[in-house]
Amino acid sequence: YASAQATTQFEYGGMVSSGIESTTPKGPAAVIEEDLQSLTLEDYEIDYSYSTTFVESIDGPNLVTINAGDSLAVKIEIIPLKNVPEIGGNPLIIEISNNAIEKTEGYILSYKETEINIVSQDCSRHSLLTGQSIACTTTISNNGYASKNLEISIGIETDDGNKEIIDQITIDELDNQESWNIRTTYKPDEAGSFNLFINIESEGEYIAYGEMSKKINVIETVQETEETIPTINIPILSLRNI
Repeated sequence: YASAQATTQFEYGGMVSSGIESTTPKGPAAVIEEDLQSLTLEDYEIDYSYSTTFVESIDGPNLVTINAGDSLAVKIEIIPLKNVPEIGGNPLIIEISNNAIEKTEGYILSYKETEINIVSQDCSRHSLLTGQSIACTTTISNNGYASKNLEISIGIETDDGNKEIIDQITIDELDNQESWNIRTTYKPDEAGSFNLFINIESEGEYIAYGEMSKKINVIETVQETEETIPTINIPILSLRNI
């Protein structure tokens, strides 16, 4: 997991939380770290208040012991729901207490929207002859919450603005931090140039669109003509005695 620290906001598993001093991996769950310090050997009770209709579960210790002069980072794992329950935020309250002190930390949890990015579009060559094939690879990724069905169209656009869809696929779901490679093969039959584009929709709604920055040149294949060999017709002569 790649961790990220922030004093006001952190992201995880397609969710966002606003709070204080948090550390979390950008994966399917989050980890909040609470720093506790003690001057004497102390037991601390930890209680978590959250809505089970907003997150699946909160996993963390309910009791920790800290030696005198030591500090302890308490990790709390947050498991988001499989499907986004609602738009907006929901509080997570963490209460830390013993006989002498009581500390409360509050966080606002919210689900981050699906964020589909077109990472790259590359082809195996920059020019080819008519009738030859070219292989292209498109990579997409999701930096937000798990997506719904993704309908992906790969196409080419020629110099005169004509567009042609050359490949279509459907991805059932793209999880947070997941990427997908799409390999497409195309065989042009006309000379000119074209660039590759990708269009992504989900349940009829626009998600993302991208085009290759470099165009592919197509050169007309030269047909070799057969060399004509001249022939001489020699008449057949018949000889006879006189």
